[in-house]
Amino acid sequence: MQLSRTVDYALLALIYLARSPMQTASVNEIACDQRLSLYYLRKIFQQLKKVKLLESQPSRGYRLARAPEQISLREVIEAVEGPTALQSCLSANGCAKQNYCQLAKTWAAIQKRFLADLDRTHLNDLI
Repeated sequence: MQLSRTVDYALLALIYLARSPMQTASVNEIACDQRLSLYYLRKIFQQLKKVKLLESQPSRGYRLARAPEQISLREVIEAVEGPTALQSCLSANGCAKQNYCQLAKTWAAIQKRFLADLDRTHLNDLI
């Protein structure tokens, strides 16, 4: 599994906002400060707002919808990428070989630990 540039952009922008969680910032300000594509960041912010990780303040910008210690890495990743699976056989569609595959249990156990780590890590841990 490789996390995308979209995840990187989302996390960098949310970390920027988490440093001053009660303040608002414009997408332009964040894009300039973090050296991110403004167009791409705007699209990401639409997704983050849709899943209620961000709130928009008309004419003022965006801020976190919750405290940084309440927003997990898993929430951010799944907000922009969808459900997380280390292997395609662990995705919602599963795998035809899942019932007899020798690797399925191992991958499932590793994924469970990985997702637990993502759930335990919050934006405030990255500041």
